[in-house]
Amino acid sequence: MTVEVIPGRGSGPDLCQGEVAGLMNKGNPFSSVSSAVSRLPLVAVLLVQAVVGYEWLNSALTKIVRGGFASGLADQLARNSDGAPGWYRGVLGSAIIPHAAAFGYLIQAGELAVGLGLIATALVLLARGPRLSMTALQGVLAVTALMATGGAFMNLNFSLFSGNPPVWSLGGDAFSEGVGIDGILMLVQAAIAAICAALVCGLRRHRPLVAVVRG
Repeated sequence: MTVEVIPGRGSGPDLCQGEVAGLMNKGNPFSSVSSAVSRLPLVAVLLVQAVVGYEWLNSALTKIVRGGFASGLADQLARNSDGAPGWYRGVLGSAIIPHAAAFGYLIQAGELAVGLGLIATALVLLARGPRLSMTALQGVLAVTALMATGGAFMNLNFSLFSGNPPVWSLGGDAFSEGVGIDGILMLVQAAIAAICAALVCGLRRHRPLVAVVRG
């Protein structure tokens, strides 16, 4: 950032620092959302993200506290994967079931990381989004995109294992729920990841500002 100092104007260094800080955060998309009404859509999106994070956190803690997930995953996959697509049953049989215990611990760790990551980044953006520096904001958004992508990937695998129909297809009968919960969560997290990735790319392309410091 280039700073041009124009002497003889302003009322001191405090004013200069305030003007520079304001210009440095000018590219922060959260800082342009000032009124309570205009913040509602942003708050709603971040609350949805936090709720998705809570679902992952609850699922991880349930597996950890109740126990037996990693040790029983192989039997669970072998007994309940009949509805999965043929190619995915092949992946299960050749790569996942033989190493099910390791995958069980990975799933627990992944769910815990995604849950904590989505909740923490949502709270940071809610509380300090408008005041974050450009570098810090890019970091928070990148972590959010990474966590949402990981969550969507896990939901995709859970949906395939359960034999749920693709999210773009209709249910099997009139009493079907349509899109399963894993499909819904996958789409929501894919949207969160795409939005955050687009914001990061937009912030990286943001041109440095020329700040006129009056002091």
